[in-house]
Amino acid sequence: TMKLKKPIRETITYPRLTVTDGDDACLNYSTPYEHILACGHLISTALPHRACAPNCWHITNDDENPNYVVHRRNEQEVSTQPFYCNACVETEFEPLIPDRLTAAEAEEDRAQVRAEQAEARGKSTKYRKCYIALKVTSVPCFSDRRSPLRYHPTEDGHPFDLSLPRTGKNMFEDV
Repeated sequence: TMKLKKPIRETITYPRLTVTDGDDACLNYSTPYEHILACGHLISTALPHRACAPNCWHITNDDENPNYVVHRRNEQEVSTQPFYCNACVETEFEPLIPDRLTAAEAEEDRAQVRAEQAEARGKSTKYRKCYIALKVTSVPCFSDRRSPLRYHPTEDGHPFDLSLPRTGKNMFEDV
């Protein structure tokens, strides 16, 4: 029988977007479900055209451009409740996940942490479920063709490494 090598577990990272006046999802009517938060993470809301929150990028950075904060989505007032950022929660707790866990066990731990943190912040977990059947990542190997025990993505991450599936002419780029 052939002995299969244990899959390499990837360390979860989320790219932080650099936002400019022209590409802020909060102000772009073609992205009704998306908001870019002050932390640089992109989130998707359950309903379209939700009012911006106190932790949206352009609300927290209004000192840099005083006229910018006036242009809110649909001219709505800013919500009093901040958006919940799963990416920040996972990034904070990722170092606490033991290396000995398999990828499936690590994902179970992440799901439990996400649920606990959402509940602790009074946020609904109803729309926070996400099921990914399989994620394949190419990893660099050593010169003797051995693969590393664990993969740590680069700081800037993959340009398409976001929570939304990509479609269109560049769908298979880097595959």
